[in-house]
Amino acid sequence: MKERAIWYYCHGASCAKAILLAVRDCYGRVTCEVLQSASGLCGGFGVGGFCGAVAAAVLALGLFYDEAAAQRERMILLSQIQSRFGSLQCCRLRPCGASCQEVVGFVAQVLEDCLRRCCPSCQPGAGLPPGASPYR
Repeated sequence: MKERAIWYYCHGASCAKAILLAVRDCYGRVTCEVLQSASGLCGGFGVGGFCGAVAAAVLALGLFYDEAAAQRERMILLSQIQSRFGSLQCCRLRPCGASCQEVVGFVAQVLEDCLRRCCPSCQPGAGLPPGASPYR
């Protein structure tokens, strides 16, 4: 999923949409409406605030888990990202030397770990029809 998220980001998707597109390709459940809802998340909600890629990952957790499990996984996800980059704020990630591409890749990796750990029925590739390319 990490490679797909990076691919989408490098081909023009916002950080948030790259995460959700990768989730859609690998696990399904991400509708057009969910993708559209990510439009306002990039660039730290447009003001350098909370990282849009991280916000999209938290949204994705809610597509797969009940509220209690999503909250538990959210704390794991946020903790790992905070530990890796020292912040969850878009405007603080870049001055620390983290590129958006690096953040998108790491967030996708941590999110996939969460999905695999708590959702055994979630199988990579569930969102793609047989023989379909994830790279559109």
